[in-house]
Amino acid sequence: MSIKVRHELGGALADLGVMIPLAFSLIALNGLNPTAVFLGVGLTYIAAGWFYRLPIPVQPLKAMSALAIAQGLPSEVIAAGGLWIGAALLLLALTGTISWLNRLFPRSIIRGIQLTVGLLLLKTGLELALRPRFALGGGASLAPGLEVAAVTLVIITLFLWRPLAPAALVVTAGGLVAGWVAGVWPSQGVAWGPVAVRFALPSPDQWWAALILLAIPQLPLTLGNAVLATADVAREYFPSGASRVTPRALALSGGLGNLLAGSIGGLPVCHGSGGLTAHYRFGARSGLANFFIGGLFLALATIFGRAALALIGLMPLGVLAAMLAYVGGQHIQLVTKLSTRFEWSIAILVALISLAAGGNIAVGALVGLLVFGAGRLIARTWAPGVAMEGDSDAA
Repeated sequence: MSIKVRHELGGALADLGVMIPLAFSLIALNGLNPTAVFLGVGLTYIAAGWFYRLPIPVQPLKAMSALAIAQGLPSEVIAAGGLWIGAALLLLALTGTISWLNRLFPRSIIRGIQLTVGLLLLKTGLELALRPRFALGGGASLAPGLEVAAVTLVIITLFLWRPLAPAALVVTAGGLVAGWVAGVWPSQGVAWGPVAVRFALPSPDQWWAALILLAIPQLPLTLGNAVLATADVAREYFPSGASRVTPRALALSGGLGNLLAGSIGGLPVCHGSGGLTAHYRFGARSGLANFFIGGLFLALATIFGRAALALIGLMPLGVLAAMLAYVGGQHIQLVTKLSTRFEWSIAILVALISLAAGGNIAVGALVGLLVFGAGRLIARTWAPGVAMEGDSDAA
């Protein structure tokens, strides 16, 4: 296997720390069809790799997933939520509104969103490491997550320093083997093959619940992180290769991915700046990584659909926690690209307000925009000769 292929394969697996916990929880707790979940994710990953030719990620809609899990919403409501988001993204892209929103958000707001995402990833990783279980599937009496996470971070650091093998591939494979050796695999065995995909049309009440409880809280976050921030990070990592990764294109592909997911009762998805950082930092540099991870999800859907919970349950929580923590730290570093104290102040303000609002990035971005606008107005009034960010360099 060539070095390039190994790096692409390792980078392909780097975002599992976000996908696996949410997908597992929605399948186990909300009754999502595992075949529908992995089929939708796999096809969307492959389509994104083919079109963008870069490792553009496919992630769960995090706010929607968390709200659905917390409120115990049925699969029909989750499907309707995905259809609402898909329709909204397509409308914004086809009408050109997304381009206007892109000009509205200055660089400091985008970096503030990315800073918030990084901090939230660190928080999620710590929460996973503190759970009193060895793996997703159980094993309470085995090594605590913090110790496993610490060892995993050391392994990640060593393999990134001396890239004998892709770090994400090493820790993912090692984690699955550790779960199997620890006896997390169900003793009674598992069934194999796909689960039949059937879509039940949501009732009017379920459509309304999906709009109010899921779609409206999710949409501002999707626009900020999955569309605008992802386009910005793509330009940062691939200055000459990200011409296709525009806010309009990301809104279109995200919209189509959610229409697919909603129509088969799968997992509502988005792109994401954190996921792109994960793929990039662990070695992915092209759409080949998407074909690897997309193919893996298609295999999970068709061959391992009935055994999906058992397979996912092998993964030690500490391994997932370490991957999230590493990606979060790398994502936070993006804020260092800002150059002025005003930009730094706005980015930090966005993060602080978002965290104070329970991780609601939309609230932080709104406050940041208001403060940014007020600051620019004051500067133009009292110092008209001083150029400020946003006059010609909007994200």
